[in-house]
Amino acid sequence: MIIIPKTETQRIEPLDSLRGIAALLVVVFHVKYIFKLPLDPISEFVVSKFGLGVPLFFVLSSFSIFYSLDGKEFSIKSVQYYFVRRFFRIAPLYYFLLLVYFFYRHESLFSLEYLTKLYLNMTFSFGFSPANHEGLVPAGWSIGIEFLIYFVLPIFFCLIRNYKVAFISFLIVFVATIILTFEYNSLSYVGESYSYKNIAVMLPFFFLGIFIFYIYKTKSIMVMIGRKKIILFFLTLIGAFLVYATYYYQIHHKNIYVNFINYAKMYVYVSIVCFLFLILLQLSNPVSLFHNKFFNYAGKWSYSIYLVHPLVIFSSKPVYDFIYSAGLNSTLSFCFSLFYTLSVVIILSYFAFIFIETKGINAGKLLIDRLKRPAIKTS
Repeated sequence: MIIIPKTETQRIEPLDSLRGIAALLVVVFHVKYIFKLPLDPISEFVVSKFGLGVPLFFVLSSFSIFYSLDGKEFSIKSVQYYFVRRFFRIAPLYYFLLLVYFFYRHESLFSLEYLTKLYLNMTFSFGFSPANHEGLVPAGWSIGIEFLIYFVLPIFFCLIRNYKVAFISFLIVFVATIILTFEYNSLSYVGESYSYKNIAVMLPFFFLGIFIFYIYKTKSIMVMIGRKKIILFFLTLIGAFLVYATYYYQIHHKNIYVNFINYAKMYVYVSIVCFLFLILLQLSNPVSLFHNKFFNYAGKWSYSIYLVHPLVIFSSKPVYDFIYSAGLNSTLSFCFSLFYTLSVVIILSYFAFIFIETKGINAGKLLIDRLKRPAIKTS
């Protein structure tokens, strides 16, 4: 069954589920690594790449934005409405957590350093600053990148109008990014997370989303893909295997090729293969393993899950210590810690979605409605 949009506002639910999976992968990754909780070697090796949920977010984000722009009249007004929607989708929860972390960290408004960081975060421009790119909200570095990409996606939408141009654009950006990533890591940004967490390095994932969108729009290709469910599923698994194989080779061999793989973060870009086939699979023949009610709800709350979960983890250190002191093996202790964390995160994310995200989105819609009203002429 091929999913064809019927209305401009119809959601593609299998992609919502993938957002949920991406958010949950990041939660698992941070539960393990924020406090470096003990875990058996095999499980730790698997969890070590769950941080790739963030690039998956980027792919889905650009796909969704192109999907929302498609079929709409392009004008100065429509671009204005686009930015209003994006701002009110992202800003309310982010600003709320800025306030929460202000008190959590006992920050001072009399600190020039903090005020500088606050300005960068309020304007979502911290992604341009190597010294402040992480943001004041933990895990916020990706929000900084995403907000910056919002400004150029409408331009890309005007320039890229079919899957062939999208594919060529993706290849050009991919090659340029590999070179940039190598330079960032091998020269001035050694040891700095900005070498990986910057807009230039993440661009291929946004362009992959654009390419997938135009494949989705090409009915003949989707019909052909729709007949290859099993093949797509196994190609997705092969893509995931290649990610881990690349990383394993990197950490167990030392030669000139590994230097390039390490500097250019090749396992990150190898994940593109997995993301491509996974998303095409879910667009053509959704697999229940990746699309069910739990993942679908998690997808709708994914932004809240992503921003709320670090605060829950930071506050849960005593709980983790208690669980690990119970005498269970490391794997069971980690599973109990993860279950506790997910339970709290999902509950808080639900309320954040209802009382902050939804109200922010509605406020954006209200502003757009007011902007659409014709000006009343006074005599």
